[in-house]
Amino acid sequence: MAAVALTLIWLNTYTLYVYDALLFIASAYALYEMASAFGKQGYKVIKAPLIAAAAALYPAILFFGTGGLTAVVLLCFVAGGIIYVLRDDITFKDFLATVASLAYPLLFLSAGYLLNHAGGSFLLLFALLIALITDTGAYFVGRTANAITKNTAKKLIPRVSPKKTVAGAIGGVVVCAAVIILYWYLIEYGGGVIDLGYKLQDVISVSDAWVLPAYILIALAASVISQLGDLFASRIKRECGIKDFGNLIPGHGGVIDRVDAVMFVIAAVYAVTVIF
Repeated sequence: MAAVALTLIWLNTYTLYVYDALLFIASAYALYEMASAFGKQGYKVIKAPLIAAAAALYPAILFFGTGGLTAVVLLCFVAGGIIYVLRDDITFKDFLATVASLAYPLLFLSAGYLLNHAGGSFLLLFALLIALITDTGAYFVGRTANAITKNTAKKLIPRVSPKKTVAGAIGGVVVCAAVIILYWYLIEYGGGVIDLGYKLQDVISVSDAWVLPAYILIALAASVISQLGDLFASRIKRECGIKDFGNLIPGHGGVIDRVDAVMFVIAAVYAVTVIF
């Protein structure tokens, strides 16, 4: 999976439409997974506005940017509200489930389009590294802590995810920061070892002296957010009574199961680029 992701990142440096197309397909399928999860809880999501949003978001963002994204989301919200008013079999909880599906995962993944066009493969790889390295670091540090303490390491939020530990969470953040420092070196000062078309100062306003601190601060904050994204998806699955959102990838679940942390990181990193 890493090899495929890195190949697509490399291709994306030549044309942004590579990841745009991938995100379009992934967001549509993730929307289907979320609607199915709500359906198992007895909610009747309103399909028409969700299908319309999945089909219209990509071209709307492509031609109109953030304005297109906002317009599609608002119009689909209005369409869902109208259907809710007209149909007696649709409850307010059904409407809320529809809105939730529109926001998560569709809106979160759509931010990936905006992130791609703000900083290309540089920002995409930055976000992917934060999410994946945090998860990997937390896993190995957590397992090590459990081995040392004989499975008595303090749990993070056991009612949401029984296996995650505080040590693992901290370890994930630390390992993530270390890898992002390496990323900074290879991008900024490594003699052009990695050239993804952008550097940090191309996407946010920061002085030379603050480039490395900015990398580290963004990585630390986004690493925490990444773990919250994972826990957010875990809680939804618990309340919906499912183990995975889908079975698209054998042994790994569905699209949402693979990008739950990435979605939160994409939103956080894009927010930073907008603010600065």
